[in-house]
Amino acid sequence: MRTRTLTTLLLGAALAAGCGDGTGPGDPLTRAEAARLHAALFAMGAGIAEGEFPGLRPGAGADVLETSPNPNAFAYEFEQTEACAPSGSVRVQAEITGSMNPETQDGHFSADLSVAHDDCAVPTEGGGVFTLTGDPDIDVTLEATSAAGVPTSLVLTEKGAFTWENGAGNAGRCTLDVTAELVAATGEVQVSGTFCGFPVDESFVPER
Repeated sequence: MRTRTLTTLLLGAALAAGCGDGTGPGDPLTRAEAARLHAALFAMGAGIAEGEFPGLRPGAGADVLETSPNPNAFAYEFEQTEACAPSGSVRVQAEITGSMNPETQDGHFSADLSVAHDDCAVPTEGGGVFTLTGDPDIDVTLEATSAAGVPTSLVLTEKGAFTWENGAGNAGRCTLDVTAELVAATGEVQVSGTFCGFPVDESFVPER
């Protein structure tokens, strides 16, 4: 299973699940702001998956676990803190396992991550910047399989909470409980749950 394919699915799920509000001083988070913020959070996660954060990829500070004699299998865990741009930091703890047959491109991928922002500045589409702090964090799980290089199943969950402020006197706290699941028969991803107090119920066909 190729990381790029999984990343595309995850980003698509983020864009489909964008909605919300918030509680705190000033104006609440609008639906459009929440959509951009959720997409930006997933873009950060995709950057980690693609190795854009050097300390958060296998072989760069990760503890590799020798758990299988299968040469096509892998298992590792890591805990790293990386700087956010332009300010703050994000801590990621992860346990990742899987396997991939290089000849058939059949594979399985499983991940359990905890993402905690600490005054992390997150730029969003349109030029806005949100500063996030985990309250306490966002927990992400992922189970995915592929056959002949094509995703056959994917279940992604996001749960947790964070506080936010946008530099314009507006601040609040958001909770999220979102699930994205691939419907293999149609190729659609179904996204459901809640993000910052609003219900999420969307489906889409991701780009590949």
